[in-house]
Amino acid sequence: MVICRLLTPTLAVTLDSGWIHQNWPVGHTSGFEATDVGLKYEASRNNQHETLVSVGLAWGIGRTGAQAVGADESNTIQPGVFFGKGFGDGFLGFDRLPLRERSWTKSRSLRVVRLLPPT
Repeated sequence: MVICRLLTPTLAVTLDSGWIHQNWPVGHTSGFEATDVGLKYEASRNNQHETLVSVGLAWGIGRTGAQAVGADESNTIQPGVFFGKGFGDGFLGFDRLPLRERSWTKSRSLRVVRLLPPT
């Protein structure tokens, strides 16, 4: 589960953890992942072309997860660059397809994101 709290309109603090259940033919293991605390900054946004670029830095807190599922024992620093692109502006010519009705499947994720507005 990921919890995000906006500190400013372009800066958020995140808290991330999750539960893993591995059901393999040779054995079954379950446990929590290591907990991550981080900051994410919106570096660029283009509403006309529906693009977004963010950069982030997360601290993986060591010994907060179950060793059985491979959680790190030591602290980790995890930099990241995130890119988002919408398809409403005709990216790759999708707005010119000769279809009467468009149907797109939505991807499903095991992560839950809760965004809290700034106070």
